[in-house]
Amino acid sequence: MADSPVPPPVIELRRVHAAYGQIEVVHGIDLAVSTGEVLALLGPNGAGKSTTLKVASGQMEPKSGCFHVMGRHVNGMRPDKLARAGVCTLPDGRGIFPNLTVTENLRLMTFGGPSRSQVEDLAFTRFPRLSERRHQVAGTLSGGEQQMLAMARTLSVEPAVLLKPRQVSERGLRPAHHRACSRRRHGPHRLRRDPRARGRRRHPPPRERLQGG
Repeated sequence: MADSPVPPPVIELRRVHAAYGQIEVVHGIDLAVSTGEVLALLGPNGAGKSTTLKVASGQMEPKSGCFHVMGRHVNGMRPDKLARAGVCTLPDGRGIFPNLTVTENLRLMTFGGPSRSQVEDLAFTRFPRLSERRHQVAGTLSGGEQQMLAMARTLSVEPAVLLKPRQVSERGLRPAHHRACSRRRHGPHRLRRDPRARGRRRHPPPRERLQGG
């Protein structure tokens, strides 16, 4: 019996270079994230982590190299089109409407296709605290609760991959909630170090840059 074909990674960067004007900050990085995987990009300040995330979310076009989503070449595709393809980014900051209630914030996500009941069921199952605060104005929630709401909004569309800046992970959301989201969506995860994502070490030198070979 022939083996089943291996699906392509959800997102993949191949020899990607990225620059701000003449200043290149990502030097030929290779990385791939497949369904059900958690991948952390590690490095010191200025190593190019945020720039790599901008490329992977469509906010920045690579100077050279290839950006693939589900095996499709998508260099230059706008963030809104990538979002429709399943590549969603949790915004840096709260990413909510502070003058609307929790329920009203979630209701806005129904314009993307899912029903109101689906959006609310997913949000309140993953984050029971939001159910207790459903009629509360979002701007009066605690920092952690606002982060739960921002993540619930993004996860409501069941993205193929969720991109999270480091700043988002550190702003009030307890590690237990991160683990709960991962288990409910894909089962237990193992943090994977992609051997092709060059330039990532546990204790990198201060001036290291993301670069390939």
